[in-house]
Amino acid sequence: IGWILSAIGFLWACNIFSGLYAIQALVTDPGFLPAGEVAAWVGTWVVYPAFGLLAYLFLLFPDGRPLSPRWQPLLWINSVLIVAVSAVWALTPGPIAGLEGIRNPLGIEGYGVILEFAGQLFFYAVDVLVLVSVVSVYLRLRRASGEERQQIEWLVYAAALLGIVVLVSVVGDLFFG
Repeated sequence: IGWILSAIGFLWACNIFSGLYAIQALVTDPGFLPAGEVAAWVGTWVVYPAFGLLAYLFLLFPDGRPLSPRWQPLLWINSVLIVAVSAVWALTPGPIAGLEGIRNPLGIEGYGVILEFAGQLFFYAVDVLVLVSVVSVYLRLRRASGEERQQIEWLVYAAALLGIVVLVSVVGDLFFG
C-alpha cells in the first residue's frame, strides 16, 4: 500500500512539475529552459496512471490482497486500462491543454478523432473501475472487525468522498461536457 501511495504522489508531482516547467519554458520565458515540449507532453498523460492507481489502493487495502479471488481480474483490467489510457493520450494530436499554442510533439495526426474517442472511453472505464474498487472497500469494511475495521473506516471516508467527486465529474462531463 505504501508503494502505491508513493507512486500516486510521485506521478502527481511529475504532472504538476511538467506543467509548470512547460509553462515557464514555452510561455513565460520561451527558450530559457530546454525541452519545454517534452515537459508539456509528459503533462498530457502522466496524471492518468496516478488516477488509475487509486483502484489498486482501494482493491488491496489494508493487507495487500484483494477481497477475494473474484476481485483479482479487476487488477489485470486496471493494468491494461492504465497503459491504454496513458498511451492514447500521449499520442493524441492537437494542442496541449493549458498550452493552446503548443501541439503534442508525438501526436499521430491521422488518427486524432479515433484516439480522442478511445481516450475518453478508456478514461471513463478507469472511472468506473475506481468506483467499483470503492465498493470493494465498503464490502471489506462490512466483513472486518477490530484493528482492520478501524484502518478501513478511515479509508472509507476518503473513498466515499472520491466516489462522489468522480461520479459528479463523469455525469457532469456526459451531460454538460
